[in-house]
Amino acid sequence: MLPSAIVPGVAANRSQIETLCREAAEHHFASVCVNPMWVPLCVSLLRGSGVEVCTVVGFPLGANESEIKALETRRAVQQGATEIDLTVFEFNAGAIAFYRSLGYETRTRRMSKGLD
Repeated sequence: MLPSAIVPGVAANRSQIETLCREAAEHHFASVCVNPMWVPLCVSLLRGSGVEVCTVVGFPLGANESEIKALETRRAVQQGATEIDLTVFEFNAGAIAFYRSLGYETRTRRMSKGLD
């Protein structure tokens, strides 16, 4: 089992992000996925390690307008992110078609059930 420090939550602090990057490089992870505010730090810490930096757009609900997601994406790329995880509501067929036209692909689907 991996240490909890390498799976920081939404409220991760700098020390946790540094641990994440150190352990990702040590264990040859393909990438780390962090909130946008941590992209510049991760890019700096992981430079030359072979570990990519991924960030989230429209997270956690996917309710942002497309223009906001585009702005978030451009900024993340400018800061060195090499992968974007985009959150879109599954029922929003128009948004899904739009993002597919830009080269995004569906990689995961989350399902849930209410507890009675």
